[in-house]
Amino acid sequence: MRRTAGLLCVLIALASFAARSTTRADDGPAKVADALAEKRRTFENGLEAIVLPSARAHAVVVVTTFRCGPRDEGKDEAGVSQLIARLYRKAPAGARATSAAESELGSLAASVAPNARDLVGFEVRHDAISFWAVAPEDKLANVLEVEKDRIAALAPTPELLEDVRSEAVFNAATAEGETGLRAWSTVLALAYGDCGLGRTTRGTSRAVSKLGLKEVEAWRHARLRPDNAFVVVAGAHDPEGAFDKVAKTLGSLAKPADPLPPRGLVPPSPAGPLRAAIEGAAVARKVYVAFRGPDAGGEDEAAFLTLGLALHDRVLKAVAGATHEQKVLFDAEADAPALLYASLVPRSAVSIADVESRATGAVAAFVHEEKLPAPALAQLQDRLRRLLEAKTRPLDAALVGRRDARPEEVALVEAATERASAEPLVRRREAVLRRLAALTPEALREAAQFYLAPERARVVVVGDK
Repeated sequence: MRRTAGLLCVLIALASFAARSTTRADDGPAKVADALAEKRRTFENGLEAIVLPSARAHAVVVVTTFRCGPRDEGKDEAGVSQLIARLYRKAPAGARATSAAESELGSLAASVAPNARDLVGFEVRHDAISFWAVAPEDKLANVLEVEKDRIAALAPTPELLEDVRSEAVFNAATAEGETGLRAWSTVLALAYGDCGLGRTTRGTSRAVSKLGLKEVEAWRHARLRPDNAFVVVAGAHDPEGAFDKVAKTLGSLAKPADPLPPRGLVPPSPAGPLRAAIEGAAVARKVYVAFRGPDAGGEDEAAFLTLGLALHDRVLKAVAGATHEQKVLFDAEADAPALLYASLVPRSAVSIADVESRATGAVAAFVHEEKLPAPALAQLQDRLRRLLEAKTRPLDAALVGRRDARPEEVALVEAATERASAEPLVRRREAVLRRLAALTPEALREAAQFYLAPERARVVVVGDK
């Protein structure tokens, strides 16, 4: 589960860590902070490496991420990313036989923790496919060698494709049949239209069932390549040593001569308002209210993110007492138009119509308010700035500041994968912060009147009986 710490937790963690990790009298706070700040390097083949140093981690996590995913899938390819992710883990690679690479990574993870179940895995997001593995730091090169062979010499067979296809088809069919997943798929379709972002990351069972090895391999060769990838190494005590190992493995791969294919197109926001109802049992009742934002990196991105924080408080206040589960979230990390949405579960005695009316009414009231007072805007700007800056907080702050009983290696995986997920937003963060600093109450009100206009609302109700 993704978590974002508040600034207070970050400051407490940093202070605690600085006190516990200083080993020399002349190692002041600035020197410690600099040593633990993330570091990055780009190699000649286009591969980027991000190292998250640590003075306390007893292992490293390697997250290899390719900047491609379901967003880039055509309708007849919907689910190819899921097939590729499974083939990447199991297919022969170089001198390694079927499943040998995964077994090798599993053994390295088991040497860190006996229960290595979640220490090797993958994640398919709309804009990226990531693979991670945990190992002792002195075995970092072993993990990177596996990744190098997978990129350069993966050799999936038709038989293996059929073997992994069954799980991918099952997952896609589940999304099509399960009420909650079908509702979320409908939200995406209403927000983004007929494109890869308008479907769940599981694809469609029809497309997954029909994709052949030739089509899968063509898609993979075009996109899973070093100049379309970055690797996160989290937990390294020796950052320069980590960079050297990346340089000798992934950094030594040849850059393909063919240009990268363009990212999947995202059509303009469909005219609205748009509303859909999903039949379901009474226990499945839920309301989604969503608004699509500007393109990633656009002039209005900072304003839209600020609107998300402002609406969070207002919508939750409006539905208080009427819902027993309520969330207001905005997904803005990808290189895609952000999505601001409320997910609301009514209490048994409260109608869906009542909850929907409360939520949409709170949005409408905000849009029609006089411009936000400057002090209130300043508070929102400060909250957003802190959230953005926390995306690259020192790794050890995350490890020291956590408040749960999970093993440290699991927390390390979460921190590393969260950093990989946030990379698109981190890359454009400085531009967002500049626009945030220049944001005025008048500009915020103008953005609210456009992006939160009634005709841009996307409402999906579940179990409306």
